[in-house]
Parts: sequence; C-alpha cells; structure tokens
Amino acid sequence: MKKTACGNPNSAYHPTLDHIRPLSAGGCDVPENIIICHRDTNEEKADHFPHWKANGAHYHARRVKGSRVEYEIIED
Repeated sequence: MKKTACGNPNSAYHPTLDHIRPLSAGGCDVPENIIICHRDTNEEKADHFPHWKANGAHYHARRVKGSRVEYEIIED
C-alpha cells in the first residue's frame, strides 16, 4: 500500500483501520488489535466478532496464545 493512500478517501486503496475485536465487543486500541484494510472490507466486517464474512469468504479470529489482545485471523 502506498503511504500517500493513507487518509485519502479518493485513493483506490481506501485504507482504513479496523479493530479485529471491536471496541463494542471489549476490544482495545492497541496495535495488536488493529489492522489496515480496505474501507469496503471494514464496513462489511462491521462489529462482527469472532466470526464474520467479508470479500466472499468466512473468517474467524483466534486469540494468540499467551496474549490478551492479539488475534490471528483465519479463513474458514
């Protein structure tokens, strides 16, 4: 992703920050819980957790062993 795309709503990348575990579901604002993703993917995932569908695929988040805030995203 090009650095100039960040914060630019007219970019073809439409980058946004997404909380893997949403704040509404007890997630927190730490780097381990945040990913950069396309705006449309972020909207499709919304506040779904730990299972969601985006881009025509099913995903789930699994907590990384030994961590309270880091998740691994797995495609089902």
